[in-house]
Amino acid sequence: MMWLRSLFFLGLLASAGAQAQHWIALFPDAPLPEKFDRVHKVDGAAQVRGREAAIVAALHRLGFLEASIDSSALHGDTLACTLHLGRAYRWARLSATGVDRAIASEVRFREKYFNDQAIDPERFARLYEELLDRCEDNGFPFAAVLLDSLVDAGDGLHARLVLEKGRFTRNDSVVVRGTARVNGRYLQGRIGISPGDPYSERLIAGVEQRLREMPFVLVKQRPYVLFTEEQAKLYLFLDNKPASSVN
Repeated sequence: MMWLRSLFFLGLLASAGAQAQHWIALFPDAPLPEKFDRVHKVDGAAQVRGREAAIVAALHRLGFLEASIDSSALHGDTLACTLHLGRAYRWARLSATGVDRAIASEVRFREKYFNDQAIDPERFARLYEELLDRCEDNGFPFAAVLLDSLVDAGDGLHARLVLEKGRFTRNDSVVVRGTARVNGRYLQGRIGISPGDPYSERLIAGVEQRLREMPFVLVKQRPYVLFTEEQAKLYLFLDNKPASSVN
């Protein structure tokens, strides 16, 4: 059989080279994409499984979302992998009409970058996260991204990307629990959060680190945010640091 002859040939290559050298041979159930190697060299047995996962991820980025290694068998220094390829998924059109134009511009979302292109899940996930980050850092902590009107047509997938920003939220107040007595304006300046400002997830995520950089307070527990109808109240748990430990 052809695959047995391939394994025999790979075995000769492996034995002729360095002992640490290994090979991954793919045996797909359909033709691989053009210029996608069927045989992959790996420097060391410990890297074989990681490279196996990287091969599948590379196929996913090319639009083969169903790609998976169904089974594998080790023959000497060669791992023979039975590969299910599946169909190649493409965007016929990913419409941007459901996304605010200003936000789409800020994250550089253009239909032309997706239309008639292979569906790359990593690229789409980055777009998804960038849209959410943009909203969460500008007063919309409850934003959501979804695909609307998804249709699998003969020329690929048609869908409309929709960004639902949710309700606008402002910072209400910063509440300190504990023995620390810190001037409110000074504290707000240190953490970058003031009442009336739009809610920012990025600033909230950095609050604890900025508090720990203050030389005269101890952070007793992690800060948390309490959301009301249209506002967010930040709770801090701070004690005075003992005078003997303050430089």
